[in-house]
Amino acid sequence: MSSSPVPIYFVDAFTTNGNSAFTGNAAAVIILEFDEDIGDDVKQKIANETNLSDTAFVSNNWQREEKSGNEEIDLNKQPAVIRRTLRWFTPMFEVPLCGHATVATAKVLIENMFKENPELKEKDEIPFEFESRFRGVLGAVYNCTSERITLNFPINLCLPLYAEGEMWVQQLIEATVFPELTTDCITDIQYNPSGKMMLLRLGDHLNENDLRKISPDFRKMKKIENCEDMFGVLVTVKGKNGSVETETPHFYSRFFAPWYGVNEDPVCGSAHTVLTPYWSKEIFSGQMVTGETLLAKQHSERGGNLYCTLVANDRVLIGGEAKIVIRGELVL
Repeated sequence: MSSSPVPIYFVDAFTTNGNSAFTGNAAAVIILEFDEDIGDDVKQKIANETNLSDTAFVSNNWQREEKSGNEEIDLNKQPAVIRRTLRWFTPMFEVPLCGHATVATAKVLIENMFKENPELKEKDEIPFEFESRFRGVLGAVYNCTSERITLNFPINLCLPLYAEGEMWVQQLIEATVFPELTTDCITDIQYNPSGKMMLLRLGDHLNENDLRKISPDFRKMKKIENCEDMFGVLVTVKGKNGSVETETPHFYSRFFAPWYGVNEDPVCGSAHTVLTPYWSKEIFSGQMVTGETLLAKQHSERGGNLYCTLVANDRVLIGGEAKIVIRGELVL
């Protein structure tokens, strides 16, 4: 365990209203020299202590005998890739992927780098590579002009899920949307096997205001049989006249993950690896179109904006802004 104070930051990621604090999703970011400096049991206790939806632990490398990823930045190289290891913990579990905490981590690293090397601000963009335990290397890019951080994640495709004859599916739908909405308001049910996420689409006659009305029964959701391995439930609805230029969302969503100790995730980047390919097909007449950016609004109480673009090789770019709201030290 570390014997000296460890830097800790609270960061709001995927913010709205001109990168305003207290919007988007808050994540804690812990900076370590090496991942092994703090044991996994302590990492979990820290995540429980912060009590945020996710706490990120970023380090130069996994173990001390490995070569450090904290290489000196050569400003003459185009571009300089910043490499780190990264892990994410909810208050209850380690999770394989977390988008908003990755954006938060990149924000902390870039702000610290700017303090040490102000010349970096003159670059067009600064790329990152985060090595994860379960999902390989994940890319992120900081745009020095827009100050937007864009993640490069693999997409997660859904399969149709039929409620007929599946009692647990019907029970889960009712626990999620009833009594604010009736179950016949759900016009499509999909399931993502790799991410263990269910997608519930509201009918096009409904809108984001109807989505906000939903108040799930989280206790009932956790008690439903066959849902023990579920990661979360996405409820989504199509926007009206979506446009990036006018900042009008193409689609809205909310994400509920009571099985992982997060009743509602204010903004979930990894959920948009599922939502983006789904809505791309729906919006572009059955085709997943690459290169077209969709503006997504996660319609939680805090709210969050995400700019989502399908690219080649079954990847999705998920961009947003972030703001550091607390800087401090963790004393162990």
